Amino acid sequence: MDARDGERFLREEIAQLARPVSWADATERLRGFCRRNGFDHAVHTVMSSDRRHGGGGVFVTTYPVTWIERYLEQNYQAVDPVLTEARRAVVPFDWSGLQDRGPGVRAFFEDAWANGVGRQGMSIPIRGPSGEAAVFSLTGSEDDEAWRSRMRAAVPYLQIVGFEIH
Repeated sequence: MDARDGERFLREEIAQLARPVSWADATERLRGFCRRNGFDHAVHTVMSSDRRHGGGGVFVTTYPVTWIERYLEQNYQAVDPVLTEARRAVVPFDWSGLQDRGPGVRAFFEDAWANGVGRQGMSIPIRGPSGEAAVFSLTGSEDDEAWRSRMRAAVPYLQIVGFEIH
C-alpha cells in the first residue's frame, strides 16, 4: 500500500466507521470493514479496570456467536494471551508470537481456529487520554508469509482505524 492508497483507505474507512452508532450498527460497521478489506473478523474490546472507561468486558465483534458463547463458557478470558499482551503492549503485535505460551494457550488457539476465528491475528493496543485501555484485533486466513507482508503495509493505517473505532 503506497501513501496515496493509504490516505484514500483512511478517508474511506474513517468516514464509514467514525460516526456515532448503536451497538448493532457498530457490529455491522465492523462486518463491512472486514468485507471491504479481506479480514475474517474484527473485535474491539475495552479492557480498562476503571468503571468510568467501560469497566472491562465491553466488546463489539464479528466473531461467530458459537465462539463467543464457547469463550464465555470456558472462561477463556482468564487464559486469552491476546488480552494479556494487549494490557501491557503499546505497539501492535501479531498473534503468532503468542501461541507458544504453554499448553493452555495452545489449546485456546486451537479451539478458536476450530470455531472460525481465523488462523492469523493482529492486535492494536489502544490507550486513551483518561487511562482507558482497549484493543482492536483483526483475523485472517492467509498463509504466514502473505499475512506478514500484508500487515507490514497495513498496520500504520489499522492503528488509526482502531483509534477511530474506539
